[in-house]
Amino acid sequence: MKEKIDHLLEKVTQDKTSSIVSSALLILVSLFLLGIILYYVKFGFSGYILFYMLFLIVGILYYRFSLMEFLKDVDEASNYKVHENVDDGLFQRSKSNYISKGINLKLMRVILIQRLYLCLCPLLLLMFSEIIVGPSLSFGNFLMRLILGVLVGGLFWYFFFNKDKEELYEFQDESDLIQRKL
Repeated sequence: MKEKIDHLLEKVTQDKTSSIVSSALLILVSLFLLGIILYYVKFGFSGYILFYMLFLIVGILYYRFSLMEFLKDVDEASNYKVHENVDDGLFQRSKSNYISKGINLKLMRVILIQRLYLCLCPLLLLMFSEIIVGPSLSFGNFLMRLILGVLVGGLFWYFFFNKDKEELYEFQDESDLIQRKL
Protein backbone atom coordinates (compact mmCIF):
# COMPACT_ATOMS: atom_id res chain seq x y z
CA MET A 1 0.00 0.00 0.00
CA LYS A 2 2.87 2.34 0.85
CA GLU A 3 4.29 1.88 -2.65
CA LYS A 4 0.93 2.72 -4.25
CA ILE A 5 0.64 5.91 -2.20
CA ASP A 6 4.20 6.96 -3.03
CA HIS A 7 3.64 6.17 -6.71
CA LEU A 8 0.41 8.21 -6.79
CA LEU A 9 2.11 11.11 -5.00
CA GLU A 10 4.89 11.02 -7.57
CA LYS A 11 2.40 10.95 -10.48
CA VAL A 12 0.40 13.83 -9.05
CA THR A 13 3.44 16.00 -8.28
CA GLN A 14 4.91 15.38 -11.74
CA ASP A 15 1.63 16.38 -13.37
CA LYS A 16 2.06 19.80 -14.96
CA THR A 17 -1.61 20.77 -14.79
CA SER A 18 -1.09 23.54 -12.22
CA SER A 19 1.51 25.37 -14.30
CA ILE A 20 -0.57 24.98 -17.45
CA VAL A 21 -3.66 26.31 -15.69
CA SER A 22 -1.74 29.27 -14.25
CA SER A 23 -0.36 30.06 -17.69
CA ALA A 24 -3.81 29.73 -19.24
CA LEU A 25 -5.22 32.21 -16.72
CA LEU A 26 -2.36 34.64 -17.35
CA ILE A 27 -2.84 34.40 -21.12
CA LEU A 28 -6.59 34.94 -20.88
CA VAL A 29 -6.29 37.96 -18.58
CA SER A 30 -3.46 39.44 -20.69
CA LEU A 31 -5.42 39.08 -23.93
CA PHE A 32 -8.53 40.50 -22.30
CA LEU A 33 -6.62 43.52 -20.96
CA LEU A 34 -4.94 44.01 -24.34
CA GLY A 35 -8.37 43.95 -25.97
CA ILE A 36 -9.69 46.54 -23.52
CA ILE A 37 -6.69 48.80 -24.18
CA LEU A 38 -7.06 48.45 -27.96
CA TYR A 39 -10.78 49.12 -27.68
CA TYR A 40 -10.08 52.26 -25.66
CA VAL A 41 -7.42 53.45 -28.13
CA LYS A 42 -9.72 52.93 -31.12
CA PHE A 43 -13.07 54.10 -29.72
CA GLY A 44 -12.30 56.02 -26.53
CA PHE A 45 -14.10 55.37 -23.30
CA SER A 46 -17.52 53.76 -23.62
CA GLY A 47 -19.98 51.58 -21.77
CA TYR A 48 -18.63 48.55 -23.60
CA ILE A 49 -15.29 48.93 -21.83
CA LEU A 50 -17.07 48.87 -18.48
CA PHE A 51 -19.04 45.82 -19.66
CA TYR A 52 -15.86 43.93 -20.57
CA MET A 53 -13.99 45.03 -17.45
CA LEU A 54 -16.90 43.97 -15.25
CA PHE A 55 -16.90 40.46 -16.72
CA LEU A 56 -13.13 40.17 -16.34
CA ILE A 57 -13.17 41.31 -12.71
CA VAL A 58 -16.11 39.07 -11.81
CA GLY A 59 -14.39 36.13 -13.52
CA ILE A 60 -11.12 36.63 -11.66
CA LEU A 61 -12.92 37.05 -8.32
CA TYR A 62 -15.01 33.94 -9.00
CA TYR A 63 -11.83 31.96 -9.71
CA ARG A 64 -10.04 33.22 -6.61
CA PHE A 65 -12.87 32.81 -4.12
CA SER A 66 -13.82 29.38 -5.48
CA LEU A 67 -10.28 28.12 -4.85
CA MET A 68 -9.91 29.46 -1.31
CA GLU A 69 -11.55 26.48 0.42
CA PHE A 70 -9.50 23.98 -1.59
CA LEU A 71 -6.26 25.85 -0.87
CA LYS A 72 -7.08 25.83 2.84
CA ASP A 73 -7.76 22.06 2.75
CA VAL A 74 -4.43 21.34 1.03
CA ASP A 75 -2.59 23.59 3.45
CA GLU A 76 -4.11 21.79 6.44
CA ALA A 77 -3.36 18.36 4.97
CA SER A 78 0.24 19.29 4.08
CA ASN A 79 1.42 18.61 7.63
CA TYR A 80 1.19 14.84 7.07
CA LYS A 81 4.95 14.46 7.62
CA VAL A 82 4.46 15.14 11.34
CA HIS A 83 3.20 11.55 11.70
CA GLU A 84 6.10 9.94 9.79
CA ASN A 85 8.06 8.71 12.80
CA VAL A 86 5.09 8.25 15.14
CA ASP A 87 2.63 5.87 13.49
CA ASP A 88 3.09 4.42 10.00
CA GLY A 89 -0.64 3.75 9.50
CA LEU A 90 -1.58 7.28 10.49
CA PHE A 91 1.24 8.63 8.32
CA GLN A 92 -0.03 6.71 5.26
CA ARG A 93 -3.63 7.85 5.85
CA SER A 94 -2.48 11.47 6.28
CA LYS A 95 -0.34 11.25 3.17
CA SER A 96 -3.21 9.73 1.21
CA ASN A 97 -5.52 12.50 2.45
CA TYR A 98 -2.97 15.11 1.35
CA ILE A 99 -2.82 13.54 -2.12
CA SER A 100 -6.60 13.49 -2.35
CA LYS A 101 -6.87 17.16 -1.36
CA GLY A 102 -4.16 18.08 -3.87
CA ILE A 103 -5.96 16.24 -6.66
CA ASN A 104 -9.20 18.00 -5.75
CA LEU A 105 -7.41 21.36 -5.89
CA LYS A 106 -5.91 20.61 -9.31
CA LEU A 107 -9.24 19.39 -10.60
CA MET A 108 -11.05 22.48 -9.34
CA ARG A 109 -8.43 24.72 -10.98
CA VAL A 110 -8.99 23.04 -14.34
CA ILE A 111 -12.78 23.23 -13.96
CA LEU A 112 -12.63 26.92 -13.01
CA ILE A 113 -10.26 27.79 -15.85
CA GLN A 114 -12.53 25.92 -18.24
CA ARG A 115 -15.50 27.94 -16.97
CA LEU A 116 -13.58 31.20 -17.29
CA TYR A 117 -12.58 30.37 -20.85
CA LEU A 118 -16.16 29.33 -21.66
CA CYS A 119 -17.45 32.69 -20.42
CA LEU A 120 -14.66 35.11 -21.31
CA CYS A 121 -13.47 33.82 -24.70
CA PRO A 122 -16.75 34.58 -26.45
CA LEU A 123 -16.56 38.10 -25.00
CA LEU A 124 -12.93 38.35 -26.07
CA LEU A 125 -13.86 37.33 -29.61
CA LEU A 126 -16.73 39.82 -29.54
CA MET A 127 -14.39 42.57 -28.36
CA PHE A 128 -11.81 41.87 -31.06
CA SER A 129 -14.51 41.66 -33.74
CA GLU A 130 -15.69 45.11 -32.67
CA ILE A 131 -12.10 46.41 -32.78
CA ILE A 132 -11.54 45.00 -36.28
CA VAL A 133 -14.97 45.45 -37.89
CA GLY A 134 -16.39 48.22 -35.76
CA PRO A 135 -18.90 48.37 -32.94
CA SER A 136 -22.26 46.70 -33.23
CA LEU A 137 -24.81 49.24 -34.36
CA SER A 138 -27.83 47.18 -33.41
CA PHE A 139 -28.67 44.77 -30.63
CA GLY A 140 -29.30 42.03 -33.23
CA ASN A 141 -25.81 42.43 -34.64
CA PHE A 142 -24.33 42.40 -31.12
CA LEU A 143 -26.30 39.26 -30.26
CA MET A 144 -25.26 37.54 -33.50
CA ARG A 145 -21.59 38.23 -32.78
CA LEU A 146 -21.98 37.02 -29.20
CA ILE A 147 -23.66 33.78 -30.31
CA LEU A 148 -20.92 33.22 -32.88
CA GLY A 149 -18.33 33.86 -30.16
CA VAL A 150 -20.03 31.31 -27.90
CA LEU A 151 -20.12 28.72 -30.66
CA VAL A 152 -16.52 29.24 -31.73
CA GLY A 153 -14.79 30.19 -28.49
CA GLY A 154 -16.93 28.51 -25.89
CA LEU A 155 -17.28 25.07 -27.43
CA PHE A 156 -13.59 24.81 -28.29
CA TRP A 157 -12.53 25.38 -24.69
CA TYR A 158 -15.13 22.98 -23.38
CA PHE A 159 -13.42 20.13 -25.22
CA PHE A 160 -9.87 21.47 -24.85
CA PHE A 161 -9.75 21.05 -21.05
CA ASN A 162 -11.51 17.65 -20.95
CA LYS A 163 -8.27 15.65 -21.33
CA ASP A 164 -6.78 17.26 -18.21
CA LYS A 165 -10.00 16.72 -16.31
CA GLU A 166 -10.17 13.04 -17.29
CA GLU A 167 -6.58 12.48 -16.15
CA LEU A 168 -7.30 14.14 -12.80
CA TYR A 169 -10.50 12.11 -12.39
CA GLU A 170 -8.38 8.96 -12.87
CA PHE A 171 -5.99 10.17 -10.16
CA GLN A 172 -8.98 10.91 -7.95
CA ASP A 173 -10.41 7.41 -8.47
CA GLU A 174 -7.03 5.87 -7.65
CA SER A 175 -6.75 8.03 -4.53
CA ASP A 176 -10.29 7.10 -3.42
CA LEU A 177 -9.49 3.42 -3.86
CA ILE A 178 -6.36 3.74 -1.73
CA GLN A 179 -8.21 5.65 0.98
CA ARG A 180 -10.93 2.98 1.14
CA LYS A 181 -8.28 0.31 1.64
CA LEU A 182 -6.66 2.26 4.47
